[in-house]
Amino acid sequence: MRFHFSITSLIKVVLTFTFIVNIPGMNSPAFAQAQGNQQVSFEQFDLLTASQGWVLVGQHLFWTSDAGESWHEIGPAIPADAVIQDVAFIESDTGWMLWTTARSEGIIDYQLAQTADNGITWTIQSLALFEPGEIASNAEKAEMDWFDAQTGWISVKQNSSSNFSLGTLFTTSDGGKNWSRFTLPVADSVNFSDPHTGWAVGGPANDQVFHTQDGGANWESIQPANIPEDVQTIVYPPHYANGQGAMVTTHVGPENTL
Repeated sequence: MRFHFSITSLIKVVLTFTFIVNIPGMNSPAFAQAQGNQQVSFEQFDLLTASQGWVLVGQHLFWTSDAGESWHEIGPAIPADAVIQDVAFIESDTGWMLWTTARSEGIIDYQLAQTADNGITWTIQSLALFEPGEIASNAEKAEMDWFDAQTGWISVKQNSSSNFSLGTLFTTSDGGKNWSRFTLPVADSVNFSDPHTGWAVGGPANDQVFHTQDGGANWESIQPANIPEDVQTIVYPPHYANGQGAMVTTHVGPENTL
């Protein structure tokens, strides 16, 4: 959903941006009901093909099959106080929605919904990712992605001060019935190119990057070489496809460089 990079992926990004900014069906009854008296806020979106894509508007998930000419709501029924953390589709029929709710005693509940028929029906399951009341469950954000209907991952960045980037990674190979838990070295941005190979990027100064080749069990720092010591450096998530990769860094100092 958010990682594999190539020329076609770059084209997809441009098309997706145009696709969202120029939505012809934005005044449809479905959007009007979700909008109410407030301005439409696009939380997330993705374009799967030239004509198929989805948009998350508040708590409402919409689908188009005609490049935005018309939309229909496909999302599962969720509690009014739920916070939608992420949405992922690997094809038009198969998708997931992850959300959290908070109980009065401070317990955070994670719910995962899956559809195999483009949102006509959803299977919802509670995820026992954390122990009840565990501090790490209080998420600043949670992200997920799926390689197929059985194999996927969830990363949770703990809500903490800006001096820390604490997080937890969960992986599954049985469709979410069971999850393996690993500690993330940094949790601002986590991406995987396959079930084994991934990167964690961020940290308090946004200048750390770690690499895993065993699905998140172990991480190795791969700090880019030749970073000047007297400038502020920001490292962006690596992009990797077909055996090749690229990493972008920006340096702010006496001279700004990319």
